[in-house]
Amino acid sequence: MSATDFSTTSIFDSAILVLSDIHASTTDPTKSDAPSYVSSKPSAAFGGIDPFDNMVRTVRALGTRISCLICAGDLTNLGDPSGVAYVWNKLGEVASELDARLLVATPGNHDLDSRYLYTEYDARGQAMLLMPTLPVRSRATYLEFWAEHFAFVELADSRILLLNSSAYHGGGKNPEEERENGRVSAPTLRRIESELARLPIKPVNVLICHHHPDDPEEILENDRSVMEGGKKLLHLLNDSNVGPWLVIHGHKHRPRLFYSGGSGDTPLVLGSASFSAQINRDATNKCPNQFHIVEFNAQGATQIGVGLAGIIRSWNWTIGEGWNPAQGPYGLPHRSGFGFRGNIALVANRVRSLIPDGQFRRWCDLVNEIPELEFLLPKDYQKLRANFRTLGIELLEKEGVPAQVARK
Repeated sequence: MSATDFSTTSIFDSAILVLSDIHASTTDPTKSDAPSYVSSKPSAAFGGIDPFDNMVRTVRALGTRISCLICAGDLTNLGDPSGVAYVWNKLGEVASELDARLLVATPGNHDLDSRYLYTEYDARGQAMLLMPTLPVRSRATYLEFWAEHFAFVELADSRILLLNSSAYHGGGKNPEEERENGRVSAPTLRRIESELARLPIKPVNVLICHHHPDDPEEILENDRSVMEGGKKLLHLLNDSNVGPWLVIHGHKHRPRLFYSGGSGDTPLVLGSASFSAQINRDATNKCPNQFHIVEFNAQGATQIGVGLAGIIRSWNWTIGEGWNPAQGPYGLPHRSGFGFRGNIALVANRVRSLIPDGQFRRWCDLVNEIPELEFLLPKDYQKLRANFRTLGIELLEKEGVPAQVARK
């Protein structure tokens, strides 16, 4: 199995842009029953609603260099071939406008015509016919991916494992049931394990798939769409000796960030929000549409003694306003960290020891002395706030981001 040559592409000196679940259609996006705010028809016909163009302006304003654009599936809705073609080309335009050297995507369950609305027998044909090729613009990787349901992309300082968790949609003895969930089969797992055994260590390894590889606690309803074989896949990644892993998936439109079970260096899992699905079509989901920017910090990882550390920034979409820094109780916050896996109470006490009674410290100064503060998951940050209250420490935030800390 040959590796694709992207040997000059680095993700450590830049960032990756992550989005998922676009669900584009030909429907007027201003209608309440539209599946998405993205339509394959010209946006001018709908008052200029265009989450893609607005995102490009938002990212450019940051001044952050994007090296890789990642889409975790469901470019279209219900297998609509015009939607998947439109979004794949649009993603190419976005990558070009942001000077991203690499565009990768994995098909979601909506990108395959597993409902056979547009074809009589070939569920994946429309996705395979896209030009440039999906999941990446390399014919060798394209052939590997569609033949074996996975492919590796080797970069200068990292690697990407692309997995087709929708490979069996519309097939099997019970096609209706198979359509409900994702799958990584036992033969595919064995082939991935064999490939990993021969690959060298790299500082970052990224798995991109559409379905969630485990049962997410954030989903309250009875969820049948978890990836079959997903937990075995996570254990396989954890047991591999190629370096730390970040797993990126979409599908349920509920963003999340957590460490999977296993050893102390288990994969970090980023579940992307929906980029543009009409949220009123899912009454149980209160999460906004979001996109995310992931930045790795090799020096920070060394400082706190872990394999992978960095930050993730997220933006919320509001129709009529566009993209704004994420705020509110749902979805990922505007700024999340990842990397620290220690005791939050000990961190809180270290902060307390650095603040005299009645005094305050700027958060950025505390981070210089306690770098672990930079790399807290959202749930760990909430635990830190709770510990602060117990210790009599006041935390001042600005737009959801910590600004200073005072000791009563």
